Amino acid sequence: MQSITPIDSYTLRCQKPTWSDTDEYIASCLDIKTEGEYHYIDFRIVSKKALFYYLKEVFPYTMLSPESQSYRTALFNNIKAMYKVVYNDFMVNYYPKAKYERDMYQHQIDTLSASIHRRVNLWALDMGTGKTLTAATMSKITAAKRTVIICPSLVKWNWFEDMTRYWGYNPMYWTILDSVKSKSIRAFRERFVVLNYEQVGKQMDHLLSDSIDHIIIDEVHYAKNHRSQRSLAIKKLIEDAGNPRVTMLTGTPVTNRIIDMFNYLKIAGHPLGSNFKRFKELYTTSASVRGGKITGAQNIPDLKGKISNMMIRIKSEDCLDLPDMMIKNYYFETKDISKEYQEEIDKLREKKTRYDLLHGKEKAKMNAEIKANIHTLNRIVTTAKVPQIKKLIDHLTDQGEKVVVFSGYTAPLELLNEHYGKECVIITGKVNPHKRQELINRFKEKDYCKVFLGNMQAAGIGINLVNARHVIFMNFPFTPDLIEQAQKRLHRSGQTQKVNVYYTIAKETIDEHIYSLVADKAEDINLLIDGDHKGVTNYKNITGELFKKLLAK
Repeated sequence: MQSITPIDSYTLRCQKPTWSDTDEYIASCLDIKTEGEYHYIDFRIVSKKALFYYLKEVFPYTMLSPESQSYRTALFNNIKAMYKVVYNDFMVNYYPKAKYERDMYQHQIDTLSASIHRRVNLWALDMGTGKTLTAATMSKITAAKRTVIICPSLVKWNWFEDMTRYWGYNPMYWTILDSVKSKSIRAFRERFVVLNYEQVGKQMDHLLSDSIDHIIIDEVHYAKNHRSQRSLAIKKLIEDAGNPRVTMLTGTPVTNRIIDMFNYLKIAGHPLGSNFKRFKELYTTSASVRGGKITGAQNIPDLKGKISNMMIRIKSEDCLDLPDMMIKNYYFETKDISKEYQEEIDKLREKKTRYDLLHGKEKAKMNAEIKANIHTLNRIVTTAKVPQIKKLIDHLTDQGEKVVVFSGYTAPLELLNEHYGKECVIITGKVNPHKRQELINRFKEKDYCKVFLGNMQAAGIGINLVNARHVIFMNFPFTPDLIEQAQKRLHRSGQTQKVNVYYTIAKETIDEHIYSLVADKAEDINLLIDGDHKGVTNYKNITGELFKKLLAK
């Protein structure tokens, strides 16, 4: 006999004559308890998505047959009422503890409500949806005595600035750890400890010197390699701290390939994170050669279902009333670089002849050289566009607008910096993280500072630039998430005007090829994260495709 029965305000009891191994595995992936002949679903822990995935997979006849229609209707009405009880309980017993002067957005409240009774969560909240505030609020409303925040070095001070300057957190309770002691600050009473990934192992003694109730891992895709030192250090910290609450944050859970997801699952202690080889077999496709390189993704609906109780995905366009974002392609002529550009193409052509004859390590070494040549081509073209980009900047600033400019290369940005002087600020990898906020504030607060120049890696995350509505890209990176991250510096909560994005493209150069390939790759990744694709998604090797296109006659 099968039955699905509510037994109290929070719990659903499920029964079958026998549970298959698949049933039991699905239950373990979704935090559904097994006791004897029953499965117990706690609505405070199991999300709506996870519940309906479970019911569809484990009770397909009950969920799909016409004969069960009246039973399903009654069951779903009960489920709806039970989730409402859980939400109301959160609003009465937890949310009031936030005590902010203004309310949070509804998607932030929903995220907290759905996560507060789970120990580990992955919040794949789009850039600009307020991940920082939501995560800090989790510590506040659960009365966490001490929270460790692990993040890229570039955004350490953003945490301190945002929480203390805009949301009323006491700056005396914040410790910021830096590799240089003179740049660190120590809390009067340590409630929040912020440090970058590289410091986790080095600061382990300090981190474990007191209890840890909550660990926030910001931009967790920085730790996507489960074998890296930073990932191993995070895993050790969680274990040695007694498995505290863990909140992983990212706007781009898959930056390149679905295998990126594995380490998040390993950190969470999720069943799918226990065996890398098995995860690879289930959810990726590989080239049919020895040590085959991952070429695609498969079984994505199954993966999404099994992680649906750990990951919350929110897209900015679904939860924020943002103004439009208009993308404009600006095509430039760059005839003055034809000789230098052609020399690099000739080098590639000569290497192609040798590359086809090589094997093993020699071929891998040549592949690295080819990548370097391609970057040189990209840098040549980017630098050649500077005079035309100046004209675009001047056109916009003459109309009283502030302008943000991003590049993947430092040299072209420095040329613009020399030209605009005090009228601009520049953030590259050379700028110390603690000085970044001073430069950001100057751009936001001083009328004379009209231009923000940023390297996509150094300035594309953790910065709020909603005081501007024009952003120019000098070149395209090979990973589309860098473009999306950079655009979200402007197109995010707080923006009140239409955002104009300018992609600058040099005609008949590598620019046109990269633009086409990156757009295709972005579509692949969006399909993996947000699509409903049931087949196999094949990855595109951008470097390899560029190589072919550049040498095509």
